Amino acid sequence: MSGDCKNHLNNTCKHGHNLELLAARQADRRSGKDADKRADKRAEKRVDEPDDEEKPGKRKRPVIVISNHGMGHAPAELGLKLVQTYLGLLDADDRLPTAVCLYGEGVKLATEGSPVLEELRSLADKGVRVVVCTTCLNFFGLMDSLQAGTAGSMKDLIELQWAVKKVITL
Repeated sequence: MSGDCKNHLNNTCKHGHNLELLAARQADRRSGKDADKRADKRAEKRVDEPDDEEKPGKRKRPVIVISNHGMGHAPAELGLKLVQTYLGLLDADDRLPTAVCLYGEGVKLATEGSPVLEELRSLADKGVRVVVCTTCLNFFGLMDSLQAGTAGSMKDLIELQWAVKKVITL
């Protein structure tokens, strides 16, 4: 059997082009339809394949991770204002994450005297889990000062992050 014949059995020409796809595009051009739309439809996932959002164990709402005492690498006052605004807007717009995970310097945001306690408590009241790293609280000597959320282990933080499709780090 020659190489050309072998390729025709695989529905490809000697250059490797898909003959069925080429024929469909030619027919589309003749009928005035958009060939790219038909080609795109053929390339889409099979209908019986679940989307990521349909797969068990993955939630649509993200987890927010805050590891700094404020947002970004800004001066302290600005960083605190930014994180307060961010959390306040999430709350006001009902863009509720699955959880807010605080670790490192971020645990200070959930302790006595923090300017974002009201925002964290409001999110928690709406069902957002606010989990604060126990190891970090102990390291900074702040376990008795926790005012928002619950102390949790590193395992708790990892489980929350792996249970969602998206983790947003501030």
